[in-house]
Amino acid sequence: MLCCSRTVCAILILHVQGIREDVHLEVVDAPALQPRKAQHKEPGHDHGHHGHHGHHGHHGHHGHHGHHGHHGHHGHHGHGEVSEGDLNNALGLLVTAVMVPSVVYMALTEGAVAVMTLKMIDVFVSIFLAVLWYSVWAQALDTFGVLDNGCAIVNTIMSVIAVVFLYAAANRIAFYLRGTKTPLITFGSCAGHFIAFAGIGMCNMAQFQLSKYPGNSIPITGSFLFCVGIVVVFVCVSLVNNKVWLGAVEHHLLREVLQEMELDIIGLVLTYCVTQAFRHLVAGVFPPLEEHQAKEHLAEVPHVGVELAAWLVSWVVIGCVLLPRVHTFCHNHSIIHLVKVSVIMLVAWSYLEYFDWFFETYGHTEGSFGHTLFATLTTFAALTLLQLMAFVDSRGWSKDFRETRNIGITGVALTAAWSWEHCYKEAFDVVGERYQVGYKGLVPKLFLALVLPCFMLPPYVMHIKTRVIRNEEAEAEDMLDAGHKNADEVEDLQGREDSKGHEDSVEEGAGTPLGLRGKSMNTGNRSGHKDSNEGAALAGLRQSITTGHEDSVEEGAGHKDSNEGAALAGLRQSITTGHEDSVEEGAGHKDSNEGAALAGLRQSITTGHEDSVEEGAGHKDSNEGAALAGLRQSITTGHEDSVKEGAGHKDSNEGAALAGLRQSITTGHEDSVEGAGQKEQPSHAAGPATAAS
Repeated sequence: MLCCSRTVCAILILHVQGIREDVHLEVVDAPALQPRKAQHKEPGHDHGHHGHHGHHGHHGHHGHHGHHGHHGHHGHHGHGEVSEGDLNNALGLLVTAVMVPSVVYMALTEGAVAVMTLKMIDVFVSIFLAVLWYSVWAQALDTFGVLDNGCAIVNTIMSVIAVVFLYAAANRIAFYLRGTKTPLITFGSCAGHFIAFAGIGMCNMAQFQLSKYPGNSIPITGSFLFCVGIVVVFVCVSLVNNKVWLGAVEHHLLREVLQEMELDIIGLVLTYCVTQAFRHLVAGVFPPLEEHQAKEHLAEVPHVGVELAAWLVSWVVIGCVLLPRVHTFCHNHSIIHLVKVSVIMLVAWSYLEYFDWFFETYGHTEGSFGHTLFATLTTFAALTLLQLMAFVDSRGWSKDFRETRNIGITGVALTAAWSWEHCYKEAFDVVGERYQVGYKGLVPKLFLALVLPCFMLPPYVMHIKTRVIRNEEAEAEDMLDAGHKNADEVEDLQGREDSKGHEDSVEEGAGTPLGLRGKSMNTGNRSGHKDSNEGAALAGLRQSITTGHEDSVEEGAGHKDSNEGAALAGLRQSITTGHEDSVEEGAGHKDSNEGAALAGLRQSITTGHEDSVEEGAGHKDSNEGAALAGLRQSITTGHEDSVKEGAGHKDSNEGAALAGLRQSITTGHEDSVEGAGQKEQPSHAAGPATAAS
């Protein structure tokens, strides 16, 4: 998709550049990479040749306003000289021939390379559509004279109102799309970039006018103070939006999309303003808004390249040091996301500013060839960086690294797409100037803004965005599974530590079976029952076993049998059935397979009475059902004087089966050893319970 769209855009750019050459012919020699001095022109000749201006926000019209002499033919002119249009054609063909196979190969490769390439294509297409719509928006403001008041304060207020209006409209449209997942996410991405570009254009104009304001004695300080003002405005708008609208949104996906859109807008606009303020600081003059204005080239300022390079390297170092550790300083996800976006976008803007200065100083940037060459090199650098990121990602990293990587891909894609922005913008402006039917070229731009998305959005939504969303969901599931696995390991470790805590009481055997009970039940829980599946019944059972208080029958009241499966049903059977003379005879009930934990628990219960260790036999157990059955039998053999009195166990088929179990455990069996065997319960009580077990 990226290859096709880029090919179409390259053809469009080359076509309109050829048109431009027909209208404004400029014969040049092949560019030489050597420093050049800025040409000081007379006031009347400020509209001649133009270099690449120092900002990427509001370009205005990019037509050459001087040298309108027509030379008849275009291309080779009989003198062996090559026009700029021919250079662009040659470069466009070479770029298409090399870049298309490279991008297709990376997108079709298995693994992290394909995931990152699709993510980059996603962001690239989103930015292209945003630039297209912003071109129409800026042209509409210029056509209808919305910002032609001449007053910096009024223009700034009008720009802020326009951006807030766009943001409110985007929120409302997203609300209507809340029932459709892919269209909602696609709209949030495109709308976020579009509003960010509109905000960049607004801030760029406001900063420029503020630097030229007559009462501003310290213009450089004013640029940085403007950034502080932008932060205040964004914070106020965000608080109001959360109070009035976003805070009341209950739809999880809609809320997530709107929050991400808001953070991306803040990060893009704020970092752009900071970068422009730094350029104002090192150059001493704010970058002009439009190329046809008299501009002071950065080549005039000594050491500006070193300062811009230091600015770029410093943010790269800050990003490498801060991003992996930002979650240790802050636990608010929104703030962490904003910090990551801001740092990565500062790296992207700094890169664009430095190489913009480099091509303006050392390359031939009088026309579109320099911009096209710069965009081509930036795109290949972005693809190379994706390969490196994929290699690092294949080593397996944490969830925090994955999130940082995704934001980094956005920064890489922004750098590549923004480097083509001037070419796209110029193409749209040339088409608007050449085929305008009034309204200063607004009609053809509006036509392109409506027609191109009709061809780009269907394959983009169905094939690219869908796969990107699927990849993100798969990564989220993998990270969630890894988190559950780590949680289970921690849980198992805690269970082992808890079981070790009862070893002393097991070794001492201090006349009470509680220590053995605690150990055996914890071990049994580790070997047999998962905490996540334990239910209220087994939790109450463990509590009643491990907290046996003397004469606590009244206190240990009713743990309800909430998870009445086969084991607890069988437990009820053994509680309610008496065993003849089992205490005197010490009849050990054997079972084929031994569950060590529950067998130990049964032994601790049946042998923990005074002088009954010799009489009580250890009951072996085979599995969870049989183990609990044996446990139940041993529990029911030691009630206080109950055998002498012939007191049968109550049928606990009621909801209080575990309460009876707790009673039998927690009542001290002081005279139970001397007592006679328990009377056998009626056979009809055992029948249904046996079936349940």
